[in-house]
Amino acid sequence: KETQSILTNKDVIAIDQDTAGMEGYLYKRTNDSLEVYVKPLSDNDWAVCFLNRSHKPMQINFNWKDEVITDTLFNKTMNANEHTYKIKDLWTKNNAGDTKKSFKAKLDSHEVVVLKLSQ
Repeated sequence: KETQSILTNKDVIAIDQDTAGMEGYLYKRTNDSLEVYVKPLSDNDWAVCFLNRSHKPMQINFNWKDEVITDTLFNKTMNANEHTYKIKDLWTKNNAGDTKKSFKAKLDSHEVVVLKLSQ
């Protein structure tokens, strides 16, 4: 049931099938095995994925205002200092606040959080 839920998540499929056709990429890797992937989407939205590659739980404290993300291939920039983005957690389908505050979450070993940021 859990695997079926993952494979049929319409919000995550929409990220993959976004009409802009832009690729996601590894934005950042921290020393404690946290990887951050980003993907520019149509309508100036962004997908952001946090992946814990560690064998232990990890706390995320990602300050959007400290991270101006630029995709040089597609000339797209996500800047929380210029725009406030609403955040949706695509696994839980819940509102996760906005980019005025840091994103905080606990990720278990090899767990992932996928977010959609919309203006």
